[in-house]
Amino acid sequence: MLASAQDYLMSKLTSDQLEECLDLLLADDANMPEEIREELILLSARLNRLAEKERQDLLDPKDIDRSRNQIRSALLELVDELPEDLRLSPKRLKQARKNKIKGIVAIGVYLIVAGALLFLAFQAKTHVRVEADLLLDCISFQHKAGDYDFHHSDLQGLSLYNYGQLEMEADGVAVDEFWDESWGERYSELEQNILLTQDPDIGGVGIPIVSPVRIEELPIESGARVSLYRPTDEMEKQLIRLIIDQEDELLGRLSYRDSLDIHPEQVTVEGLGEREFLYSPMVVRLFGSSDERKELSFLHQHSLLTLDLSIADSLVLQGLGLQIASPEFFRRDEDRSIHQAIPTVLGGFLQIKEVNQAPLLHIPFQQERTALHLRGAASLDVQQLSIGPEGIHIQFAGYVDRIETGGMSELRNPSYVSWMWHNQRSLLIGIGILLFGMIFFLPTPLRKQVLFVLRTIHSLR
Repeated sequence: MLASAQDYLMSKLTSDQLEECLDLLLADDANMPEEIREELILLSARLNRLAEKERQDLLDPKDIDRSRNQIRSALLELVDELPEDLRLSPKRLKQARKNKIKGIVAIGVYLIVAGALLFLAFQAKTHVRVEADLLLDCISFQHKAGDYDFHHSDLQGLSLYNYGQLEMEADGVAVDEFWDESWGERYSELEQNILLTQDPDIGGVGIPIVSPVRIEELPIESGARVSLYRPTDEMEKQLIRLIIDQEDELLGRLSYRDSLDIHPEQVTVEGLGEREFLYSPMVVRLFGSSDERKELSFLHQHSLLTLDLSIADSLVLQGLGLQIASPEFFRRDEDRSIHQAIPTVLGGFLQIKEVNQAPLLHIPFQQERTALHLRGAASLDVQQLSIGPEGIHIQFAGYVDRIETGGMSELRNPSYVSWMWHNQRSLLIGIGILLFGMIFFLPTPLRKQVLFVLRTIHSLR
């Protein structure tokens, strides 16, 4: 027997490849002495019986290892006694090399698949569902769908900026040019509605409405950017600024009862007799009826419409089916010459929670001005949007890609494995069983090596 062949068999035995070693020695063209061949047949039968008991889980792993060691020792003695002219079967050697390559490929694929799944399992999961209940002093978002219903609540007053045109319905009107307490108003009945037109070249000039007024309709187009802003000045605590940025024109409707005072300036006017222009600030009092509400309609044609809302106590904004996207919880610091984003979250909480499931993660905002970023919020359903003395209150639910909080933008997304363990535990267990089951599709020698490693790890616990 060639030394290389003997060394080859020894290497198989020391690496616990007993089955492959017996397969080479029992080959038909191995020219094996009969007495050695009979002993090899007995050892092969013994190894097969051991493998069968192992499959039936009839033996303790320690007993299995002991029996394999005994068979290995017997084979080592037989290999030492083999005749020198014995040659291994070229056909079986070629097949052994093929099996080795297949085994390496199989275990490589297994390790790649298992490693990739383990790597993915501990990555942060994107597209998670959140439910939020937040108190803010500013929020900006993209309007997606739904109407803004002001629930027939009267405002203490309202100021319009960049409104384009304002058409006012009234039974009569009086104009005061002097702004004194005796204000010499001159009442006249109206035969047509009054139409005020703002000069588009004059910016920053609005029209204050200083009497109770109600927003009846504010049709905002899908895709428009909406901002709600509460000034930080204590004197303006009851004021909320609503900014709408949309490309197409917006036709809004207001209403009042009894009378309404407005302070227009720098506008052209129709319906006030011979007056065509109102340059300086004036007081225009509209007289309506106590039986029915009179309407004001404004046509916004610029890109940015601003409404300053003076609220008495609280104001509910949302209607049915209101959907928003890309919310931002920051505002610019008005007290600094440089642009600095200030977090606007004053309190509340955010939960990572699937429908009809317990919350996976509860994030309270106990400290004012905690930064919050919701990345990839394509559609959020608004359950409540209201304004009160304490701030802007919003409740919403929907899916986002990333949740970041704090000054360092800490990622709060759960890992895939923690999310699945909480929401789809049976599926996660099934994946684990699948990964373990893939071991049994490996070639027998490699499978036994993998199982041996697993048993060793288990015994060390």
